[in-house]
Amino acid sequence: MKTLTQVDNASDRVGRGAADDFISSLTETYLPTLTLSSSPSLSTYQFINSTLLEKALTPLALAYFARAQNCPSARTEAARAYSAVLREARSIFASMSLATGARIDGIGIDVLLLMIFFMSRYEDTVHPRSVSLRFRGGAGNPRGSGNGSPKELRSGMLASCAHQDGAVAVLRVWVDACRCRGGHIGSGGIPSEVVKLTRRAVMRSALMRGMMLPEWMHSGEVFGEATGGVEERLDALAVRVVELRGRSVAPGFRVADGAGAGSAQTSCEERWIGAAAAAKRVYSEGNRVRSALEAWKGEVDWIQREMVAAKEKVYYFPTLAQAVLWCHYLTLAMLSESVCLRVLKFVKHEIAGSGAAGWCDHLAARDLAAAHEVDLKTLARQLMASVPFVLGQVHITENAAWGVRNATWDKTLPPSPYRASLLVWPLTVASGIDRLEEQQRWFKAQLGYLGRVTGVGVLECAEGEEWLTF
Repeated sequence: MKTLTQVDNASDRVGRGAADDFISSLTETYLPTLTLSSSPSLSTYQFINSTLLEKALTPLALAYFARAQNCPSARTEAARAYSAVLREARSIFASMSLATGARIDGIGIDVLLLMIFFMSRYEDTVHPRSVSLRFRGGAGNPRGSGNGSPKELRSGMLASCAHQDGAVAVLRVWVDACRCRGGHIGSGGIPSEVVKLTRRAVMRSALMRGMMLPEWMHSGEVFGEATGGVEERLDALAVRVVELRGRSVAPGFRVADGAGAGSAQTSCEERWIGAAAAAKRVYSEGNRVRSALEAWKGEVDWIQREMVAAKEKVYYFPTLAQAVLWCHYLTLAMLSESVCLRVLKFVKHEIAGSGAAGWCDHLAARDLAAAHEVDLKTLARQLMASVPFVLGQVHITENAAWGVRNATWDKTLPPSPYRASLLVWPLTVASGIDRLEEQQRWFKAQLGYLGRVTGVGVLECAEGEEWLTF
């Protein structure tokens, strides 16, 4: 067993080299960056020298060390350091107001957001595999937490979600402060990369939790996402998918909460018709979003060639960044298909009078669902074929004489934590779509493996019986 002196020395070594690695790991799990062009490293920014940020980094570094070395004393020290930084963070956030705006007692907004990120990552790192993860978009609960009971919330909601909600609060103060300054955003009028990435992280969190985004987060313009590039266009589509999933959680229950639905005078037939109308709106929007994603795909189809390696299909891309963005497109498309299937299942099983609504009877719902399921599994196969390239396991050799390329897929080559982290969000979503059957089991196994590679303990829960459900 390691002594605390050894732990301190080890954590110092981890800490000295960890700043650049952990700041770069904004690409991991909740803060994936899709930057296609070269940009200055986040580690060159002045805020990295923040004492507060070092405090937030320490428990995470210790938690990683404790997992890697199976060191209980490091785990205990990490928990102690985390409790201390959590108390300090609560004090800082309690003082937040519009007047303090982008800086609180001299602390930059980037420091606050990164501090939240590190605390969130700590919670996910120490999450035990033995604790089931019931993180569902439950019917009738717009916050997507199963049946919404206190027991369900305690056992199923990730502790990191509270930090993600904290990031939303910090962003709101920042946005309001920008508006009070007449729209001049941040230093030099340009939002920082941390602000942009935090917004994207919040969007992905909302997707997984079946929640709606606050309206002030819908437009990417305030966050510097309005340049019209391929990433920004996909970002705008991601907002639509978030809203689509939020509305699809329980269209019938949401109608029941509407005007007149709870009236004793409302007949069963009227409630069926109202629920069918709500389902139709969500289904129609799902098809529109899917069409918009296909249009985006038509502009940026980066797959250079489908190649067969080890008797399996793999995709090859010009760059890693393009491969990652392609995986994110596939993820959004799969979510759109999943929403359409959810609505059709609702029509088939819950709306006995759906034919009276003049939209979709049970037979039509069955046929439409079959078509969507085919599309969903096709997208899943494409994602599976993209994974090896992102993990760095595909090697391309060119034969100049024959003018052909050969692909070699080395499944035994361990990916770097950085490359593994780039697939965490796509595989998290894919592993939660139960209509994928065999493909879902593959995604869950891959995600559990990536959890061990990246040191994020919560991802290993994917291999258990309880996992996310979309």
